[in-house]
Parts: sequence; C-alpha cells; structure tokens
Amino acid sequence: MTHKNELVDIAVTLHAETEKAWLIDHGGLEKVWIPKSQGELEKNKDGKTYCLTIPEWLAQDKRIS
Repeated sequence: MTHKNELVDIAVTLHAETEKAWLIDHGGLEKVWIPKSQGELEKNKDGKTYCLTIPEWLAQDKRIS
C-alpha cells in the first residue's frame, strides 16, 4: 500500500512554462500542466529531458504514473 505523500520521479520533456506551471510531455497521448507548487523539475545530464518529482496522488490524478 502506498502513502499519499510518497513522491514519484517521471522522465519528461518540457514544452512550456508559466510563472506557476510547467507543460510537460510524459510520453502519453496529451501534454499535461503541472503546478510548480506541487513539484520539482531538474534537467537531466542529456540537457534535453527533465526529471519531474511530484506527489504520487498528483501523478495518478493527471494520469501520468
């Protein structure tokens, strides 16, 4: 059983960014907006992709887990 506060790391591509959110492509059918207040985004060593760390509940809610 998982806890609501557990974090997940997801490999993503960043498509757009506003002051409050990132538009990411996680390899699914649609791009998804993620609130910056709910996660961290760190550029991978390849310089093209990112590691998005968000709560597991948000990943499930956005259907990206």
